[in-house]
Amino acid sequence: MPGHYGKPTFIIMKKQMLDGYMPDFGGPDYYRMKKSMHDEYMEEESEAKLEADPKHKGTIKKLNEVVEGLRKASKLHGEQADTLEGLAQTLSRSSED
Repeated sequence: MPGHYGKPTFIIMKKQMLDGYMPDFGGPDYYRMKKSMHDEYMEEESEAKLEADPKHKGTIKKLNEVVEGLRKASKLHGEQADTLEGLAQTLSRSSED
C-alpha cells in the first residue's frame, strides 16, 4: 500500500473533472425564494381587476335576493320581539296592581 497514497482518489478526480460544471447553490434559501414568489403573485393579483364570471350572474342575483329576504325577516322579528316585550311589561304591571 505504500504506492497507494500518491494516487488521487476517485472523489478528487471527479471533482477535478466536474470543476466547471457544478451547480451554484449561492442563491436565496427555500423560505426567501418561496416568499418572493408569493409576493410577486400577490402583486399580479392586486393589479389585475377581477370581474365576476358571466355564468355566475344568476347566482349572484339569487344571493342578493336571499340577503334582502333575510334583512326583511330580521326587521320583522325585531318588531315582533318589541311587541312581545311590551306585552310582557304590560302584563307584569297589571298583575302587581
